[in-house]
Amino acid sequence: DVFAALPQLAASGAQFDLILADPPYGEKNVGKRSVSFAQRVLDDADLPKLLAPGGLFVLGHAKRDTLEIPPPWTERKLMKHGDSWMRFLRVAA
Repeated sequence: DVFAALPQLAASGAQFDLILADPPYGEKNVGKRSVSFAQRVLDDADLPKLLAPGGLFVLGHAKRDTLEIPPPWTERKLMKHGDSWMRFLRVAA
């Protein structure tokens, strides 16, 4: 379970240059904030602590899942292929 592992990894001081996440796709969320696994991962306060300086977080999600990119994330690139989107994110300096 990623939501159990994130705080454990952060508490241990672990850091990674690259983190990939391809959670199960959420439901369509037009007109409201997403409650999908992808949004929950983005909102987790421990995840940014796990990226080494200059590290990259790659998140897959469905086109129909309109994510809100919260601070401290900045989007570097967005790749689209059909219903699948891949967001390349870094922690803002």
